Amino acid sequence: MTDVPGLEPIGAVKRTRVGREATEPMREDIRLLGALLGDTVREQNGEEVFDLVERARVESFRVRRSEIDRADLARMFDGIDVHQAIPVIRAFTHFALLANVAEDIHRERRRAIHTAAGEPPQNSSLAATYAKLDAADLDPRTVAEALSGALVSPVITAHPTETRRRTVFDTQHRITELMRLRLHGHTRTDDGRDIELELRKHILTLWQTALIRLSRLKIQDEIETGLRYYPAAFFEVIPEVNAEVRKELRSRWPDTELLTEPIVRPGSWIGGDRDGNPNVTADVVRLATGNAAYTAFNHYFTELTALEEELSMSARLVRISDELAALADRCDEPARADEPYRR
Repeated sequence: MTDVPGLEPIGAVKRTRVGREATEPMREDIRLLGALLGDTVREQNGEEVFDLVERARVESFRVRRSEIDRADLARMFDGIDVHQAIPVIRAFTHFALLANVAEDIHRERRRAIHTAAGEPPQNSSLAATYAKLDAADLDPRTVAEALSGALVSPVITAHPTETRRRTVFDTQHRITELMRLRLHGHTRTDDGRDIELELRKHILTLWQTALIRLSRLKIQDEIETGLRYYPAAFFEVIPEVNAEVRKELRSRWPDTELLTEPIVRPGSWIGGDRDGNPNVTADVVRLATGNAAYTAFNHYFTELTALEEELSMSARLVRISDELAALADRCDEPARADEPYRR
């Protein structure tokens, strides 16, 4: 990291930028996404609605700076036609959603900067926890007892504000992926599409998609919403975290049996909560557990299919164990007689 005036060193490394300078990249991302949203509002709803959104935005900053009162801002909307009010409300709703994307990307950016600067790991991170364990100089028995039965369970539960439709959820995820590519200096996707054009397309999709359905959400909808997070994150991240924690702990206490069971295991209250909800019937519980099982089995089936395509090793060219040979012999596929891993 190059020398920066006003930044005091920490040990042998330089302190990373703080304050407004540190958050400027995030504000740049917000300005980009906000500008694309503004273009969409103008194109889809006309100059009059766009000007109203802009006026509301500018006056909101004046409220924040105590230049005008909230009542002054509210008077802008006195007697406004509902057909103008709705797109204004939607514009600020979508802006908040896009700002959340920018904040998520900025957290990734800051983590990378801290790591590159050689700074100590941040509190509550796994790396900081390992450092504290090293400093504590604990004996193996104490560690084993503390971890016996240890469980961290991220529990998915229904929330009245979580009403995003699947289309909105997926589109927001695609915008996040595009902004992540942009974070790493890319201007095009892997298949050659222009990133800014793709952002415009997905923001237009958001604008033309109703945020909520016409019908009231049911528990079945909540179950589906909760299960989205498994293929989106849990199936990938949770095994990685368990493997890392087990590896780090056993490298420190190699002669002690630690974490024979995964320490992180997900859970869900949706469709099985017993808080007096009369809609949670036996059939709903069966639906919730059945859908959860299907989601898990579908994931592993997909993974196994990918492995089948990948593991083409021939027994004529590689040595295999007796145990693998016995397992493969349970599959009668003459065309793959020399491919024990696939069998």
